[in-house]
Amino acid sequence: MPESEYEQRIKARMFSTGERDFEKLHQTCAKKLLDGVVDFAKELGFAPHPDYKNAYELFGNIDAGACPVKYTYGKNGKPFYMNGPYESPADIERIINTLTKKCGPDGFHTLFRLTDAMDDYFM
Repeated sequence: MPESEYEQRIKARMFSTGERDFEKLHQTCAKKLLDGVVDFAKELGFAPHPDYKNAYELFGNIDAGACPVKYTYGKNGKPFYMNGPYESPADIERIINTLTKKCGPDGFHTLFRLTDAMDDYFM
């Protein structure tokens, strides 16, 4: 993707919400954060997206060990799942079943995003 397209389509949309604060992250810490979240997900039974390996090459030989920050994952010591806008009911069920099998029924937090159809029903 050309940088101009990223700036116009992706970055502008991320910053337009006004609901999030973004901070700059040193490349060593970005790699450490990503390594940690992938390891955390693998422990729970989830594999990275098929494009992960290609995208990870952007980090080259950056040393994640040089990052002094300690990252924690989940919410209050438990995994946290919020369904995404493109996940089907079958995807959601598969993810919840995986978390339940690994963590038990009370071993993780969830927040469910309503679909547009559900929004209309509850409004």
